Amino acid sequence: MALQIIEDYLAQKEQEYKAFNPQRFKDIFSILQTRITQTLGKPSPSFIHIVGTNGKGSTGRFLALMLLAAQKSVGHFTSPHLLSFCDRFWINGGIVSAGKLLEVHNILLSFKDEENKPYIDRVSYFEYATLLAYMLFYHLEYAIMESGLGGEFDSTNSLPHQLSLITPIAFDHQRILGNSIECIAATKLRSITHQAIIGYQPFLHIIQQVIKQLTETKNIIVEFIDSKEFILSAQEQEYSNKNNLAAYQVQNFTLAKKAAQKLCIDYNMNNLLPFDLPARCQKWKDNVFIDVGHNTHAANAIYEIFKGQKIDLIYNSYKDKDFVEILHIFKPILSTIHILKLPNNDRIISLEKIVQAIKSLKISYDFNIFPLKQQVIYVVFGSFSVAESFILQYKDFYAK
Repeated sequence: MALQIIEDYLAQKEQEYKAFNPQRFKDIFSILQTRITQTLGKPSPSFIHIVGTNGKGSTGRFLALMLLAAQKSVGHFTSPHLLSFCDRFWINGGIVSAGKLLEVHNILLSFKDEENKPYIDRVSYFEYATLLAYMLFYHLEYAIMESGLGGEFDSTNSLPHQLSLITPIAFDHQRILGNSIECIAATKLRSITHQAIIGYQPFLHIIQQVIKQLTETKNIIVEFIDSKEFILSAQEQEYSNKNNLAAYQVQNFTLAKKAAQKLCIDYNMNNLLPFDLPARCQKWKDNVFIDVGHNTHAANAIYEIFKGQKIDLIYNSYKDKDFVEILHIFKPILSTIHILKLPNNDRIISLEKIVQAIKSLKISYDFNIFPLKQQVIYVVFGSFSVAESFILQYKDFYAK
């Protein structure tokens, strides 16, 4: 019941990738911040802001687990969600309950404007989620906030963060962020307000140039992680093996570890809870891997993992993704592509276009996914929607 109330409210909201007014959330948050402080007292968290194209969720969860291992109270806000809206909110090792979300939702509803209308009725889907996270994490020691889209104008950037973590910046959402790495990087990196740690960057030289320009106009301290630091200790490698972590996770783990050092957090690897963020190319079943990557940088990372093998790709794509280039990247390791149908999703590309692209690359394809074959390696790739749909269709098929 509690989750249904939240979902009904969300259904009225403007979705995350619609056009938005970048000033709207700043204005509303400045009012709500005062009201919330009057109601709950002064907030206690140190806010950590995570910005980038890929790896934000994993980096944030690694850091959250490190803080928890050091006996710090910590919240982690990530997006999108895989199966439930609750998945976006994690506190001290577990997903927040729908009941707790509803409790915070009702408090937010109580803050009304001069026309006696709730302020949160004015904000978008993602801005609303940001406010829920702000309230849920209000009395914790640390709050890790993942940027939704871009950085400078993202609602999470309105929160008073002292430390920014920058994960790999690559091509994605060009229609909104720009068609060059310079443009994409600029809007993301302008979110830095005080200190930042820059993780692995596939376009390092460009990122360095953008940072140089920023430091000429902003009083910020920026530290790049040296490429030699992207290596795990024996104990960290053991943790990686136990948690079936993909090879690319060394980059995200290293950035989180660097952040913990910056925060003067001393944790014991023996106390680190299992990595609990699904669909980051962990083995989902014996021969099934799921990854929520949906851009060329993510596709290259998956290709490197399975290079020299043959896989069956379970795939579909949003309209705004470079799906032709993604399929071109995968082609050398593909046996066939199983196109996953996602009905009633207007962001998904038409079947005609994706079939045309597959045919142009001379790749075998079909629409037959189930039953899965034991001797085949399956990789599910394409977005959170693709991963969610596959999991639900899998459960439906094998429940028969």
